[in-house]
Amino acid sequence: MRNSVNMLSYMTLRGDISFMQSPFNEVDAMILTQLSSIDYSDCMPDAAHAEQLVVRKWQARPSVGEVADNYRKKKEAQKKDTQDKVPAFTEKENLLFLVGKSKRFEKVRMDGFVRDSDVEKEKKFSAVTFYLDPFWAHIAYRGTDGSFISWKENFNMTYEMPVPAQTDAVRYLETVAAQKMVKCSVGGHSKGGNIALYAAAFAKAEVQKKIKAIYCFDAPGYLRDISRDSSFQNIVACIRAYVPESAVIGTVMNTPFTPEVVRSDEVGIRQHSMLTWQVKATQMERCERRDDFSLRMETIVNGWIDRIPQEQKPQAINDVFEIFRRNKITEFSQLYHMDWRQVVGVIKGATLLPAQTRDLFVSMIKTMWEEGRKKTAKE
Repeated sequence: MRNSVNMLSYMTLRGDISFMQSPFNEVDAMILTQLSSIDYSDCMPDAAHAEQLVVRKWQARPSVGEVADNYRKKKEAQKKDTQDKVPAFTEKENLLFLVGKSKRFEKVRMDGFVRDSDVEKEKKFSAVTFYLDPFWAHIAYRGTDGSFISWKENFNMTYEMPVPAQTDAVRYLETVAAQKMVKCSVGGHSKGGNIALYAAAFAKAEVQKKIKAIYCFDAPGYLRDISRDSSFQNIVACIRAYVPESAVIGTVMNTPFTPEVVRSDEVGIRQHSMLTWQVKATQMERCERRDDFSLRMETIVNGWIDRIPQEQKPQAINDVFEIFRRNKITEFSQLYHMDWRQVVGVIKGATLLPAQTRDLFVSMIKTMWEEGRKKTAKE
């Protein structure tokens, strides 16, 4: 049972405080990032692909309250069609409704909802823009959803850069920033944070000058160290990065920043969800350091990735996902809650992997499973 202050509590406690009274802060950025994970199809103007994005005038953009109302009506109609009399909304949907009714966000407008899925290219890209005022656009990139394609795209980042979603993120940012007198902030969670920073780092120089802040929430790193790129230096001062105590995703590969460690009221890999992160006034509650599980997983996962020769990574990643598919594992979090048959199946499948990476892969699987069992036993 949660007894801490999270995003939902924050909106209940501070939703009546305007941006004039208390400026936009990291918790607000986290909230807008969380709202990017909602499918706004049929609730606001949208585009199927980043290259189809159309920038509209201020008056043509719906307010966040209007979008929230449209979304609620759509969901209630779907429930009625399925004869479910009690609409059950998720936490992120309830967050949208709180935001839509709040004084703090009442003047915010939304535009540019894009959702693009391409099985052949193994791409999942989604983003939405929140206009805090006519001259400030906050772009929120969606992270990994529950689909197999989206999870696979994350692993493709270990040998491919840019992946299609990163390229789309740059195009999206440059389209929004092309508006005269409009400055931008960008943000994202997990893969969304990765592509948000990538977009800012590799956008045109004139676009980079418009960027006010870049929020990366538990975001994985990159195939190579992009901090050495001259274009990265143009935006390094704008980066705001955060990971939870038990971070796993946010420690993978080359992360070109030193993140703040924040407290969660969950355990293990479940801390990846920002809905579990604790809030204190206008910021997230800090911790001194990441825990031992996070540090150990960083060593194991990155050690496994580094041991695979670059030319063998595409096949190695495909082999790993075939092992997961055979054992009905379609999301990263499931590695934390595997039943005994899945554990045996994955370890048995690992015998097909190259010898130089097999032991670290098995160690990664065992560590996550054992941590999951240990935490469950304490609850």
